[in-house]
Amino acid sequence: MIVLSAVDQQTPLNLFHHCVKTFRAPNAIRLRCTTNENNYITDSNQKFTKTCSGWDLVFVSDAPLSGPTSYFEIQFGYQSDFTLDGLLVGVTSDPNYVIESESSPLDDTKACALYNDGSGYHYSESAILLPNKTGSVENGGVFGVLVDWYSDQIRFYVNGDLAGHGKKKPSSFRNLLYVFVAPFYNKSSIQVVHKYNVHNLVA
Repeated sequence: MIVLSAVDQQTPLNLFHHCVKTFRAPNAIRLRCTTNENNYITDSNQKFTKTCSGWDLVFVSDAPLSGPTSYFEIQFGYQSDFTLDGLLVGVTSDPNYVIESESSPLDDTKACALYNDGSGYHYSESAILLPNKTGSVENGGVFGVLVDWYSDQIRFYVNGDLAGHGKKKPSSFRNLLYVFVAPFYNKSSIQVVHKYNVHNLVA
């Protein structure tokens, strides 16, 4: 729940000042693995690369998203014959989220995420996403997630374009929200980046 100070409640919001003040810089986000598996390698820039296939690894931010509006980006790449298949990226209310079922990797009581594969931005039977458009993503594609407590929306972007809205709303989670990323395939990589200006994104 967002608690506004007395000043915030009494002072009309200037939109530009509000955006500059409330959007949090994504480069402050650091990811950590929630499992005991060591099936990945990382470098000094926190680029994580998987060394096997499967839903064995989940990465969650080491601190919750802060502010009434938060935006972050994950760059996804691969070094194998697979295209950009098998990625979940979004938010979770569980800082220790792990995937317990290979067939149903997303627990939608704890997370809201976009699932992507090589043929487009897909959404599973667990109702991850209300799609705005479909399309393919090239190696190095950037997935953005905007959590807006003011409008009570979770929005997903691919290379700066709106891909859809989460069927789950921020208000449906009782706890704080954390960045949530789970790659599937061997040699796929994830990294927190800052490629697109959040003020230029279209709702």
